[in-house]
Amino acid sequence: MIESKRLLKKNGKLIFYNYKKHENYKKYFIFIENTLLFIFSYTGYNSTKIFSKFLSYFIYLIFVIPSKIVKFFSKKTSEKIPFNYCSNINSVYRNLIDRLSSPINLRFKKNELNLILQDIGFVDIDIFDDHTGLVIKCKKT
Repeated sequence: MIESKRLLKKNGKLIFYNYKKHENYKKYFIFIENTLLFIFSYTGYNSTKIFSKFLSYFIYLIFVIPSKIVKFFSKKTSEKIPFNYCSNINSVYRNLIDRLSSPINLRFKKNELNLILQDIGFVDIDIFDDHTGLVIKCKKT
């Protein structure tokens, strides 16, 4: 975020997305994700791709299909199922690659992000919820 501020022109806007810190069952999935990130930091990108391809079928069957079925009855409930936003196995795979090959994977609460951005010197900070995370808009002075 500091580097983003440095690169922005005066009054330039920064818009980014941040996965939320979760207080419910998702924290267990986050633990698994962080463990995999640690492992893949030593095994390399090709291992991440192979594992993600294999895992994408499993996730599609366990999460995506049930979320589509539940959506017929309750959209709000279906949005609580992990990977509910994926439409097919390829979108699950791309999502896994994005998550598991990321060199930095931090999650913050709204108030934590707000304080960090203020400390860096951003203004006009607007943080709002999406069903999977936080969308952040702020401006360099």
